[in-house]
Amino acid sequence: SIMGEKFSYTRVHRNSTELLHKDSDKGFMLDEYRKLYDGVEIIACGDNQNDVEMLKNADISFAPKNAADCAKQAAKYTLDVTNDEHFLKEVIKRL
Repeated sequence: SIMGEKFSYTRVHRNSTELLHKDSDKGFMLDEYRKLYDGVEIIACGDNQNDVEMLKNADISFAPKNAADCAKQAAKYTLDVTNDEHFLKEVIKRL
């Protein structure tokens, strides 16, 4: 099918799937934003395989302690809170 030829599917949580064009990922899109906003520091947060390239390409990146191992390895910082425990509040405190 054309969907399988042009798009990839990634299960991101128990009840959700991400659909992306095969030639794209969150890291690619982050780089496109970087072109639009030259000189701006880019911060990313992620917790799963679909976030890995984005976390690698960001200037500063964070993962929660309950993130997938691949996301924790890609992020520059892994915090001591889960994404169910005010993760973004902790990110903002550190910024």
